[in-house]
Amino acid sequence: MTKWSPYVTRGKAAKITAVFCRLFNSKAANCPPSSSLTKDQKHQGKNAFQWHTIIRNSAINGSPPQETIALFQQMFRDGVLPNASILPLLLKACAALSDPYIGQQIHGFIAQLGFESDTFVATALMDMYGKCSRLDDAQEVLDGMPRRDLVAWTTLISAFSRNGCLAGAFAMFSRMQMEGIQADLVTVASLLTACRSLDHLPQAASVHCLSIKVGFGGDIYIKVTLVDMYSKCGNLDDAVNVFNRIDEKDVVSWNALIAGFSRNGELKQALAMFEAMKSVKTVFPNRITLLIVIPCCGNLGSCETAKCVHGYVVKQNFSNGTYLDDVALATALVDMHSKCGDLELAHAVFNRIKRKNVVSWSAMIGGYEQALMPEKALQLFHEMLAVEGAIRPNEITMMGVLSACSQLGASRKAKLLHGYVKEIGLGSNSQVQSAVIDMYAKCGNIEIAREIFSEMMEKSVVSWSAMIGAEGMHGGGRRALELFKEMVQHGLQPNEITFISLLSACSHSGLVSEGYEIFRQMEKDYGIKPALKHYGCMVDILGRAGRLDEAYQLIKSMPMEADAGVWGSLLGACRLYGNCKLGELVEKQILLLNPYSIGHRVLLANMYAAAGRWDDVVRTRVYLKDQGLKKVAGCSFIEIKNKIHKFTVEDRTHPDAEKIFRQLTTLDLLLKDAGYVPNTAVVAYNIDEKLKEHIIMYHSEKLAIAFGILNTRRGEKIRISKNLRICDDCHTYSKLISKVMKRELVIRDAYRFHHFKEGSCSCRDYW
Repeated sequence: MTKWSPYVTRGKAAKITAVFCRLFNSKAANCPPSSSLTKDQKHQGKNAFQWHTIIRNSAINGSPPQETIALFQQMFRDGVLPNASILPLLLKACAALSDPYIGQQIHGFIAQLGFESDTFVATALMDMYGKCSRLDDAQEVLDGMPRRDLVAWTTLISAFSRNGCLAGAFAMFSRMQMEGIQADLVTVASLLTACRSLDHLPQAASVHCLSIKVGFGGDIYIKVTLVDMYSKCGNLDDAVNVFNRIDEKDVVSWNALIAGFSRNGELKQALAMFEAMKSVKTVFPNRITLLIVIPCCGNLGSCETAKCVHGYVVKQNFSNGTYLDDVALATALVDMHSKCGDLELAHAVFNRIKRKNVVSWSAMIGGYEQALMPEKALQLFHEMLAVEGAIRPNEITMMGVLSACSQLGASRKAKLLHGYVKEIGLGSNSQVQSAVIDMYAKCGNIEIAREIFSEMMEKSVVSWSAMIGAEGMHGGGRRALELFKEMVQHGLQPNEITFISLLSACSHSGLVSEGYEIFRQMEKDYGIKPALKHYGCMVDILGRAGRLDEAYQLIKSMPMEADAGVWGSLLGACRLYGNCKLGELVEKQILLLNPYSIGHRVLLANMYAAAGRWDDVVRTRVYLKDQGLKKVAGCSFIEIKNKIHKFTVEDRTHPDAEKIFRQLTTLDLLLKDAGYVPNTAVVAYNIDEKLKEHIIMYHSEKLAIAFGILNTRRGEKIRISKNLRICDDCHTYSKLISKVMKRELVIRDAYRFHHFKEGSCSCRDYW
């Protein structure tokens, strides 16, 4: 039996073999030879039939693509060339690598072998190009085929569909019909999967009609695909209608509808469908069902529902052991409990995961970061790096870590993390770069943030939005607006986040008319409908400017229900301007949404105190105590010599407490000589004035300032972060410190940055 293909001579075969082996040796990083094949060249000396059988069996058994390619290499070295039946296996392996360079080289190799016009091989070529997102090359292969059958056309339609090119998929379908080829089940399904957004609804409806016309309307596979398609197009009514017409609903059809509700934000409905599914005796939720349902619980933030779903998961039998053996399922539970605020339970599940991967670690780190527990997040990150056979962090991990660092306001740690990001090769990642800009800005280093932004070779919308937000939080509203103009001039389309950053910048700088104009431009000029967060920003803009009635009317006219955050912005403005009447009305709305809200009740109590309504203050505080609700304690952080120091009101637990309190006494005398008068109105207690003065003297930021002066060089900038809004007294105190002590202070509170220099603040007393 000859070893050579009938298409080529022995000499040409040798040349082709050399080219093939050289190609894959040059791509060794992508295609390492299998260690099981390199030992003693165990397949050496086989004939063509034996080689083809070995490769076919390897592919059937699900061998990695690298191993398939290694087998081809060894076959070539043994002087055997492939035939038309075996080449698609090589193309399938190349498609799995998603490397268009290899694909094009193999295409040339196939042409030299003389198999380019073979329908079977050409179809495999199209499939490979499609999976490498080279649609023009795939179409060129089809155009060059002497005979195009249904499989070839469907392969190309699927390629366009898979790559999100709806117009291309329908254009190929039209050409197929013009050649008189009738669509089959797979063709129709491919067209259905191409429809994946609200804009595609007309095409979706036409394909639905087509499926009925060609006789596939009753097929369960088509019906399930229709459910999925309509939900992706945002048409849940039609998705439900199709689902209801499925006679024998299996787990796949239930999963499609539950996923549809989840995808469209109908989380309660998704969970209701899950409960309905469980009540059907012939269908049992599977792993996919749980991976859809668990995130719904997390996004709802319901601890009770989360625990019920967790309990259901625990009771299930899994083929590979318990749910803790399934890293994806266990990680989903970690993320769910984190989003529900139960970090203790989330960490308990995390600790029991047997084979933690980077996704597991990232979920737990992100959980602590989202829960405003940055120390825990950074501690866990260091634990991750210390694990034997260290897990390499990815961009998701680093974005959580960078955000945690920004919460602490730790500028030195920020520089270390920035260096580490570069070291692991994520320095040019657009998302990570944007997180780095945000981190430096939130650590008070707006200059470094600007420097990084200006040095970026390719600025994405995310990068521009991050820089606009950074300028806004540092009081640079005008600068943020200028950046927005530059971004548009560069031809970039702003997104929802860009407008949140812009509106926040206007809020911090008191740019009311500019904020209104940006809000108007969103939909008129850029086609973006204002969402809840955009309305929240506008309420904040109006509230901070004292236009409380206008802010209230805006909330009432919103096309969606206001959440506690939007009402909370208005309540904060009511406290700022002493409008107790409107404040009480707003509080009732908040309590309807969140009966256990602590911060809003504390805000109301402070408003009553400012108005001298002490009976109402007592009533509010008694209620909080009876309900077992405790307000968040105010605390300030300062970084000295790579260590974060935390202070609370009148904190005497610090090792240097004695020195700090002596320094505070000295500073108090100096500032009073400079005209400082303690503002006791910020103390929300009906007590003696002297006692009020004593309380405000030891606010957490004042302790941090004293500690900073003691432990930094003369003239060095002092950076402090605080978890709550800085009070009026501490704001005045900080301005005088910057003047009397000739020290620049950067204090980040819960709302913005304050740069104190030579007796004035960057916020211009507007915060």
